[in-house]
Amino acid sequence: MLIFALLFALPAQSQTRAELWRKVDEAKSKGLPQTAIEHLAKIYELAQKEDHMIDAVKSLCDRIVQEGTVQGNKPEERITRLETEIVTADAKVKPLLNIILAKWYWHYYNRNSYRFINRSRTEGLNEKDFTTWDLPKLFAHIGNLYENVLKEETTLKSLPIKTLAGFLEGGNQPESLRPTLFDFFAHEALTFYMADAQSAARPTTAFEITVDSPAFGDVEAFMKWQPDTLDTDSCNYRAVKLLQRLLKSAQASDNLDALLDNDLIRLAWVRRVVVGDNISDKYINRLEAFAKSHSAHAYSATALGYAAQEYQSMSEFVKALEVAERGRSAHPNSYGASICNNVIATIKSRDVSIETERIMLPEGGQATISFKNISKVHFRLIPRNPDELYKKQNYSPDSIQWDDYAAVFKRKPLEQWSVAVDPGKEYKPCEALVDLPKMQPGLYYLAASVDEDFNQSQNALQITQIIVTKLGMVIRKREGKQEVFIVNNVSGEPMEGVKVQAYSHEYDKGWRQILSGSTNKDGIATFDSQRGNGFYIAEHKGHIVYRTSDFYAYQSNDYSADTRV
Repeated sequence: MLIFALLFALPAQSQTRAELWRKVDEAKSKGLPQTAIEHLAKIYELAQKEDHMIDAVKSLCDRIVQEGTVQGNKPEERITRLETEIVTADAKVKPLLNIILAKWYWHYYNRNSYRFINRSRTEGLNEKDFTTWDLPKLFAHIGNLYENVLKEETTLKSLPIKTLAGFLEGGNQPESLRPTLFDFFAHEALTFYMADAQSAARPTTAFEITVDSPAFGDVEAFMKWQPDTLDTDSCNYRAVKLLQRLLKSAQASDNLDALLDNDLIRLAWVRRVVVGDNISDKYINRLEAFAKSHSAHAYSATALGYAAQEYQSMSEFVKALEVAERGRSAHPNSYGASICNNVIATIKSRDVSIETERIMLPEGGQATISFKNISKVHFRLIPRNPDELYKKQNYSPDSIQWDDYAAVFKRKPLEQWSVAVDPGKEYKPCEALVDLPKMQPGLYYLAASVDEDFNQSQNALQITQIIVTKLGMVIRKREGKQEVFIVNNVSGEPMEGVKVQAYSHEYDKGWRQILSGSTNKDGIATFDSQRGNGFYIAEHKGHIVYRTSDFYAYQSNDYSADTRV
């Protein structure tokens, strides 16, 4: 068994290494990776001589990254180089390098996950070339890298997390949650074991965690659990065993913060992977029991926050609010309280949205409004200038951004009214039909607001575009042609002599007219196929209608008899 000791960082870097690091930064800023590589090699050599293992690891990994950049920035290149370096590396740094190697393998998978989707367990497998491996083999190899490092549990526990000062970026969690290198490395492994992607590598006889197992029991029952499975390489199994080690370690060292933190990590993860009936009920009951047992500790609020989130996912909003308010009141300034506050704010948030027919007759129509936590919806019908269809920065004539709202609401509305609605008592989304007034032909914005003044701050707003017209437009493709069919939306009769134009959008020039014509006696305007996309617009006696479309129509090739095969 390898026994190692990562040395503590020296109080201050020697001037030589500090100067070399500045030269590395300068080379990177100038886009000179080869120069940076040369300086990093010198840092690595000096760091080894001076027993500064943190600088040794940083410079080695940075050099490999820079070399990979020169070679095309392929993750597999970095992995191959790091594996070669680990063979001859100082024993003191091998554990940290193996953790980094595992993360680089994981990065390789994330960059190349599409390659593994349909790859069988034996297809094209080369034991020495990890790029040909199937997913179970790749994940097993990553897991083995973590497990081999964590075998040195006793030694790792003797090294405080401060050992990696200068290598790790500071976080917002207290050191008591990850007090030693064992805790830190173990949680790095758990992040991998608990990733959603693990489900893609499960064998037919995979280890499953059932809802009635000790996985959902109290912490003592879980720590004593010995899962009965042959699938001991599965990430679920490894996660269970590693969580047990972390919990036992925290318990043995009287580290209550780490014990409770790891227990909540356990419960939240089991909730995601467990199979069986009444999972949510079991999860909530366990969280409630946790909160009751540790009511004096801030982690009780976290447990109640998780329970509130689960109720929220079940659309049991009243119960979710009750639990969240308990958690917030118990420990107002805790992390758990922030979870509870988010649940409360989301459930109590006001919302409104509109859905209408895109084209309406002047006689009026109806809109469907979806709303939450409001008793009245305010409406405005605002005129829309046809010139707004051709805004250079908009790729669609229907585009409207939040930044456009202020200008729209400065216009005098043609109509303004309010509708009372019933939000119910369960904080759930509701729907209602709203009658719209009679309107003159034209283009309009229909706006809905929770606040009567249509304020853009602390308010729920939505704008939708409507076309009021008696014109109807249908676009159909024929071989090498596009036909735009214009009908009277009231009678259904084709309309002759209607002007039809097409506008296409170019990135640097905006909208430009590319086609123009008029409908024949059958109500059809015919155009040759064109590249690009945009919209057709028809205008007739004060009525407008438009529809987005591409302008390409398939055309089969004409082959002469002597060229056909």
